[in-house]
Amino acid sequence: MTITNNKYTSKSVQEMQEQLNRVLSHQERFGTCTRTNGWVKWLTNENYRKRCNEFGRSVAEMLRYNRFI
Repeated sequence: MTITNNKYTSKSVQEMQEQLNRVLSHQERFGTCTRTNGWVKWLTNENYRKRCNEFGRSVAEMLRYNRFI
């Protein structure tokens, strides 16, 4: 697997590729789990990164105006 873009993140493509290689080697050694599957999906799917970014921003925005929930 290779990473082609780094939209919706501050990491460089090279950093993301290194992280993906680490995750894939971890999966080979220990098998898959939900955390490693999430990392692979975040690193390889631009739409998923976009939705994660939007979710984080919306939570921060909600907490900014509703601090006493």
